[in-house]
Amino acid sequence: MRTTEHSEPMSTARIDGLRTATAPVEPVRWVWHLAAFAVVLGAAVPLIQRYEALPDPYPIHYDLTGTADGFAPKSLAMVLLPVLIGVATTVLFAVVDVAQRHSARQRLARPQGRYDHLDWTSHRSGRIFPMGPASLLSAVTLAGAALPTLLGTTAAMTLVSGGVAGLVVLAVVGAVRSRRS
Repeated sequence: MRTTEHSEPMSTARIDGLRTATAPVEPVRWVWHLAAFAVVLGAAVPLIQRYEALPDPYPIHYDLTGTADGFAPKSLAMVLLPVLIGVATTVLFAVVDVAQRHSARQRLARPQGRYDHLDWTSHRSGRIFPMGPASLLSAVTLAGAALPTLLGTTAAMTLVSGGVAGLVVLAVVGAVRSRRS
């Protein structure tokens, strides 16, 4: 079986062929995930309060100019679909955050190379991707997708574009930091 070779994470040292922690893996910062959950649920509140005033058929897709080009019969499930996707995404980001931190702790206790393909951390640097901020940016994106009928397409698409741009910046910064380590 082939093993992977990579440089050691900055927070580890080698003793008798095993990695040992010189700095502990930080715990999950739940405030990010709770903020993401609050943003997503915050988008649901006005939708539920103004459900009767929403148009039927309900616009579910907009083109790049902000004109609705996809419609569906109005139902609570259809109106809240971006919110439901946002809740599921927030939970998924939290689970991945816990898993990658657990993987980073476990990685320190086993020989280098063996089972490295199971790691949720960057192989080169051992860095952990910031899932909390990614969760919040994804929640902002999905809240914007849920609210164009209430905020107007320009404001809603600004939220969507801002969230997506933030996610791209976060990914690029993470990749650059990982390569430099």
